[in-house]
Amino acid sequence: MKNSTKKILATLSAAAVLASGGLMNAYADEAQTKDFIKGLASSTVEEAEMISVDHGYAVGSMTVGENDEYIVSEDENLTLAKDDGAFVLDAKGEKKSFADIKAGDKLTFYVDGDKPTELIYPPRYTPDVIVIEDEDAAVARKIAVFDENHLSDDGELVINYDPSTPYYSKTREAAFISGKALVFYSFATMSIPAQTNPLAIVRLNGDSDGSNTPALKPITTVPLGKPESVVDHGYIVGGMIVGGILTGRNSDGLSNEGGDLHVYNYAHNACVLSDRGERLDFGDIKVGDHITYYAYGDTTADCYYPELIVVEKEGSGVNRKLSVFDEELLSDDGELKLNVNPDIPYYSKTREATLISGKALVFYDVTTRSIPAQTTPLAIVKLADEPFFENGDLSGVEAFHVNKDGDYYIAYTPVTVDGTQMIPVRDLAEALGFTVGWDGETNTVTVGQASFTIDTDSYSFAKAAPRSLGQAPVLITLPGESSARTYVPVSFFTDVLGYTVTVSGNTATVAMQ
Repeated sequence: MKNSTKKILATLSAAAVLASGGLMNAYADEAQTKDFIKGLASSTVEEAEMISVDHGYAVGSMTVGENDEYIVSEDENLTLAKDDGAFVLDAKGEKKSFADIKAGDKLTFYVDGDKPTELIYPPRYTPDVIVIEDEDAAVARKIAVFDENHLSDDGELVINYDPSTPYYSKTREAAFISGKALVFYSFATMSIPAQTNPLAIVRLNGDSDGSNTPALKPITTVPLGKPESVVDHGYIVGGMIVGGILTGRNSDGLSNEGGDLHVYNYAHNACVLSDRGERLDFGDIKVGDHITYYAYGDTTADCYYPELIVVEKEGSGVNRKLSVFDEELLSDDGELKLNVNPDIPYYSKTREATLISGKALVFYDVTTRSIPAQTTPLAIVKLADEPFFENGDLSGVEAFHVNKDGDYYIAYTPVTVDGTQMIPVRDLAEALGFTVGWDGETNTVTVGQASFTIDTDSYSFAKAAPRSLGQAPVLITLPGESSARTYVPVSFFTDVLGYTVTVSGNTATVAMQ
């Protein structure tokens, strides 16, 4: 109500000034116009948020912690690069230098949203303008696009410019004519529009709407310690607080605090990362840690064998996105585009050196405000697009290739049962490092922690629910052989044990996903 009354009084005063013909010289005193100036100023330090956007410029504020190679905020949450082309000014628009910035100073900085920005954490901005604030200066600032009559694009302010006004520009123009500018001013008329003789003018770039202005996006991971899991792009994603560490020959493991949820580092092959995408060892996980796990599947259970385990820490400010990226590295929802380079940590079980396309989990912090948003990731994990047999025809295959503690080649005779490709389980499983057992009384075969019964289409793995593969395991005696072998569908190695099988020529290669 108080502010509304002042606006009404200002309007009445302006009407009186117009009636008296004293528009150009009718300046109110400082006490009368203080609130009016605040209303016109759109980017003073006390109003600036980290980051607000004004006419295509990011406007932020900070308290200086140190001024060395970079200007670092007191809380170390952001840095400013020292660009030789930046204008460093005091609160009245007088020219200063980077050397004048001291620890404890309050700064407002202006960053062109179309300027390439270092997408790192903590964010580092390269401002066009830095203002060293002084709360006693009583000076307003306004960003606007001014027309040929020096009227702002919101119709609220006319600047009466003369060549003696300090004018900062990266172009060769000697005087301000029109365009985008940051204006420093103190007193203004109470007219509509208000008029002022500016203290200083900074010419700004272009007429961008700021769609590319950098910003921090909120973190979007599974809540810490929550056992509930979700399905994202074919992966079970869940969280737990580690209550126990399990050890075994083929697998290390973790249990939650209640002991009713287990996550196994099967075959010691899970990728373990920090929440910033930094490589860790499974042994770095401790009781009490919060983890998020990513396991291929679409059925919730009390036991998982994830490809990826992330050790969480609250307050990291890092986002993660699981998506299928196209050849231009645009996510399948069209919301995020990746800018990759060879220096980005990249985790993949294939031989590719960096992400080309496909399913991946991306760690990132800063993005542009563009549509789609763009980011340079902190790390990328390549995930299996389809963790199934990649080539359904084994008819020409004569050997399986396994690389575990050396290269193994296992002779293979193609066998098809009711249209399903079948593989002799023992030789291949033992080459992969598994112990294979046989219970003659129940006709049950164990392969590490997996088990199945001959002629029964039900395959179990540890505590996970049994699953059907569409074909039961069978005993087959090949011509010229005296004893039967156990054959299983190819999908036993892909869907149950978590391997990929790829065919090249007459050889099928078996490898971890």
